[in-house]
Parts: sequence; C-alpha cells; structure tokens
Amino acid sequence: MVEIIQWLTDHETAVTAFGSLVGAASTLAIALLTVFLWLENRALRKAGSEPKVVPHFEVHPNGSGAINISLSNVGSGPAIDVSFSFIANPDDFSKYEIILDHSESRPAMTLIPSGKKFSFLFAVGFRLVRPSGSKDKNEMDPLKPFKIKVEWKNLHGKRYTQTYPMDIMQFNGLPGIFEKPPLLKAVDSLDAIGKQIGGLRYQVQELRSIVDTTTITESVQQKTVGNPTRRDDFEDR
Repeated sequence: MVEIIQWLTDHETAVTAFGSLVGAASTLAIALLTVFLWLENRALRKAGSEPKVVPHFEVHPNGSGAINISLSNVGSGPAIDVSFSFIANPDDFSKYEIILDHSESRPAMTLIPSGKKFSFLFAVGFRLVRPSGSKDKNEMDPLKPFKIKVEWKNLHGKRYTQTYPMDIMQFNGLPGIFEKPPLLKAVDSLDAIGKQIGGLRYQVQELRSIVDTTTITESVQQKTVGNPTRRDDFEDR
C-alpha cells in the first residue's frame, strides 16, 4: 500500500493529467448524450405534430350506391392549405358517368384538423364498372386505376406533396357496391310503367274515333195456358 502511494506521489503530474483527461472525456460524453436526447425529443415532438393527408375511396353512408373520395388527415397535426389533383388519362374518365369534374382546378382547402376528413361525391358505384351506353348489363369494364396528388402544409408553413394510387376494383366482389341501388331500380320500374301508360294514349285516341251504331232490342215472350206461344218484338227507343 505504501508503495502505491509512493508511486502516485512520484507520478503526480501524470496522474493529474490522466484524471483531467478522463474528466474531459466524461464531460464530452455527457454533452453528446444531451445533444442526442435533445435532437431525439425534437424529432418526436415534430413527428407528433405533423399532418399527413391520405386520399381514399369510401361508400356513401346513405345507401344510395354512391362512392366518395375522402381526404383524411391521419397525422397528429392540422393540415393547412390542402389541395388535390388527378393524374389520369382523360379518355378513361370520359367513358364513365363520373360526377366529379376531375379536370377542374380548385382553390386549396383552408384546414383539415387532425383525425378528421373531407369527403365529396365521386360517382355512383355501378357506373364505374360499365361504360356509358353499354347495352350488355353483364359487361364489366371498370375504370382504370389512376393517381391523386395531394399537397398540404403544417403550422410552420412546411409544404408536403404526396401521390397516391387509386383503384376502384378494391371493392370487387363485395355485395352491393357495383350493383344498381334499390331506389334506382324502383325508378326504372316506374319509368317502364310510364312508357306503357304512354302507349295506351294512342289506343285510347283510336277508340275515340270509333262510332258505336249498336241498337238494343228487347224480346218479350208471353205464354198462355192452352194457347200457342205468342212473341212480340219491341224496339228499344
């Protein structure tokens, strides 16, 4: 033990320098760890307040068979100045009775809060799988996949741009999505009845031009016991 103390005394300068080096290294390690934790917390706070807008199809809730496009903010921060545009072949869209004008340029939406969505009508489901004017009701020629480009900002003004693929065939095989809704079937039935009633109008007009010249006569028979039957005809006046 005495020898160790004597050695440290003889090398006091070296020991002091080594101690200072260890202290400096420890300080540097603590400083680096502090910076790392600060950056990590900043990234977590940033990720916890960043918006993310995703477009998707959804079935209209009123049961009319309509298909909506929704812009949902699945991030944890509000999305500012949200805009969208279609990336598609115009010839593909022109073949179907799509309600939304995909070629129109629209101003950006002011805000979509976190966890909220904005929905708008796109088309009626059964019209997206059969081109306009198709006479074969069993023909299935669905709208080809397209893309939607979405742009938005966060609260600090940072702009984001994302492109998402959209395919209506994600509903293929699901009952009721691509079938004509009952309300439209009822309208078609009423339209068919109306056409039949309209056809009766011409038959009624033809009947009105016919003059009835039928006369009614009345035949009376009287029988007397022991005498032959006597028949008198009277003309109904």
